This record gives sequence, structure tokens and C-alpha cells, in this order.
Amino acid sequence: MFADHALRLFDNGYMPVPLRGKAPIPNSWQKGFSASRIEAFSAKFPDANVGVLTGSLLAVDIDCEERAVADQVA
Repeated sequence: MFADHALRLFDNGYMPVPLRGKAPIPNSWQKGFSASRIEAFSAKFPDANVGVLTGSLLAVDIDCEERAVADQVA
């Protein structure tokens, strides 16, 4: 969960945010990112879901139950 992946995501240039479901947990998540903030979020919300700010990041979510179709889409 968040504590397992957030710092590595941050080290690779992503902006991880701890989530409950799909909603950010801390109200202060927009105040910037640093390794120390990610570590603090990891300590406070270790089992939270992991969100990543998209900004210039493009993500594609493929929800398809048929493997052959999913392979074609991918």
C-alpha cells in the first residue's frame, strides 16, 4: 500500500498521494511534495491506497473482461 510504494514513486519523479478509495486523505496534499512529506504520509497512512498526481502524466485504464480484447487495446 502507500508506505510500500510512495517513496520509490517519488524518487522516480511521481507525486504520490495517500487515498481512501479514490479521495485524498490529507487536506494538505496540495502543499507540495518532498521526501520528508512522503515519509510523514507513509507513517501516518501506511495502508492507504496510492494515488499519483497526473498533471503531465498520461494514464490509461483498461477495464475489459475479455483477455483477447484487452491485449488488443493494450
